[in-house]
Amino acid sequence: MAQSQNHRLLQLAKAQNILTAREIRKAGIHSQEITRALASGELNRIARGQYQWCERTPSAHESLILASNAMPQAVGCLLTALSFHGIGSQLPADLWLALPRDSAQPAKKKYPPMQIVRFRPESYAHGIGV
Repeated sequence: MAQSQNHRLLQLAKAQNILTAREIRKAGIHSQEITRALASGELNRIARGQYQWCERTPSAHESLILASNAMPQAVGCLLTALSFHGIGSQLPADLWLALPRDSAQPAKKKYPPMQIVRFRPESYAHGIGV
């Protein structure tokens, strides 16, 4: 049984750039499999509760994926949005993220470095999903 759970865990990790502990639990895989995969070098822990397959190809937008896993309401804005859409030549040192003005304050993290911008609800929602 442990072998099949390990196989399922690695298949999930190969299919996604970043795999969360929540997604692993939802797939019915015991958390001990994460520990085993980390010890054997099959998975890398990149942040609390977030893992990657050790042989994956890095994503250009990895820090944006990490931030969106931690703050699902966050939307890339300003320099981050320009960079994501290939507009301009400036690469931002920090992630610029928009949040609704009335949303909870996100926990401070060292990585990825972020700048949070607050918007009124109507401004925040404008252009999302376009």
